[in-house]
Amino acid sequence: MDMDENLKEYLESCLFKGRIVDRRKGRGGLVYIVEQGNISPSRVAYKTIKEFECNTTEHVDGFIRETHNWVEFSGHYSIISPHFIKMYQGVPLVCMPYCDGDLRGLIKLKPDIIAVINIALQVMKGMMVAISRGMEYHQDIKPENILYSDLSRIFHDFPPSHVDPSVRYSVKIADFGVANAWFNDYLGGTNAYKAPEQYVVDKARSFAPDIFAVGVVISELYQGYHPAVQSSDIDPGKKWKGSKLKRWAQGGVRNFAEPQSSTAKALVELLGEMLSADPNARPSFARCYERLAEMLKGLSPTTLEQMELLFDYYDCNANHKSLESGLHAMLKLLAIPSKREFLRDKLSNDLSLCLRKDLGNLENLFEVHFIANALQEACIGKVEGVQRELLVEASRAVVLFFLSSCELITCGDLWSTPAFKEFNPVKLGSDLEARTDILFTSIDRLVYLNSYDQELRRQVESGGSQIQACILMKKASGEWVAQRWSNALSLLGQARLLATPEPELEKLYKTWQSMEKYCSEWGS
Repeated sequence: MDMDENLKEYLESCLFKGRIVDRRKGRGGLVYIVEQGNISPSRVAYKTIKEFECNTTEHVDGFIRETHNWVEFSGHYSIISPHFIKMYQGVPLVCMPYCDGDLRGLIKLKPDIIAVINIALQVMKGMMVAISRGMEYHQDIKPENILYSDLSRIFHDFPPSHVDPSVRYSVKIADFGVANAWFNDYLGGTNAYKAPEQYVVDKARSFAPDIFAVGVVISELYQGYHPAVQSSDIDPGKKWKGSKLKRWAQGGVRNFAEPQSSTAKALVELLGEMLSADPNARPSFARCYERLAEMLKGLSPTTLEQMELLFDYYDCNANHKSLESGLHAMLKLLAIPSKREFLRDKLSNDLSLCLRKDLGNLENLFEVHFIANALQEACIGKVEGVQRELLVEASRAVVLFFLSSCELITCGDLWSTPAFKEFNPVKLGSDLEARTDILFTSIDRLVYLNSYDQELRRQVESGGSQIQACILMKKASGEWVAQRWSNALSLLGQARLLATPEPELEKLYKTWQSMEKYCSEWGS
């Protein structure tokens, strides 16, 4: 690692808040591996443009595009998802999970056939997830852009003894710098992994480069060398010119090691189809997944069961509160000044569309609530024009819904836990607390926008017992924050008598009772 010591010291103390333990520079950018001490996770990676240390912003636009794609496709364990974004002298640094390596490293380990199929299955899953989240074409799949985490370093006694050891490798798709660039007539790709259609822009021809590139990667994983050659003695990615690789992609011999089993033969047949020069002849990722699953089932049914259980778990977490998670991810782009207007416009349009739906429907109502919260945050304290009108309309809609139907709202609508194979997930609070939070988020926003008119205020203050319970809960929370324990407990007690009885509210009341008693005794 060779870098200016003054810059290194500044980055560690002011930006990263941790020690730089490695620095990796390549065609795709510059990555710092940072040790965070006692913070969890202990290591993270910061990616930026490779010219970052030269104090240049020349290539920032391309990296901002990559960052935007990253955020848009993220939210699933099979995709590298940014933690947050920081700016330094006009250049973004994306903090992302630290991974233990990439598929280039696993290729060098020469995995057995079970491991090859298991890893290939995960790559297919990751690509299908990315496609489901808006990526039509990655356009630069290669071993270095498929990362993995070693789960055995995180979980004790993992993987279980009855499954293949390769389950320890959890694969993730990364580097979305040229994703969907085909729509702007940009072909993308790294020569050794380019499909035939990536050499000349031809809108009349089918474009499916990712299947081809993944086929090359899995071929290397299977046999240890590129299918354009017959042994690992030659690395065409380093030794061949682009024109020679183009001729191979368009019709050269696909070299595969002699299959030593029926499963290996089935894998080679699949790889041959994936490497077809005709994009229309290549199987889809879903079909590849099905065939690989059948192969793994024949070799190790318990390994397939373990992997599908992990996939189900990842899907469950990704689908849990997906709207809120997606909004939270998009708001990370606020760190990039050039993206703020785009974000406000997108959220405004989304909120406008939601407000046209049936707001008597609870799901639609919550969509309005969460998008309004995101839009207000995206406005960064300056709410005006169309955004102001939309936020006022959305906030009034939520309040009016409450006045007629607040009993429909439960704690699980706001603070639910992902119930993976659980029938009765633990509640994270009481229904009263959730209702109070939602109601007063909208009321406080209307007050902030000078739009909480007397008529709406009168309707709220004269609302039924559940509304009155929310008002008292709001006051109780304020007193509790101000450390006026007795007042807070008294107000909570009043709210408790008006609200629908629930165990979580009783538990909260007893907790406050104990705290009030302790603080009174300590204070005296």
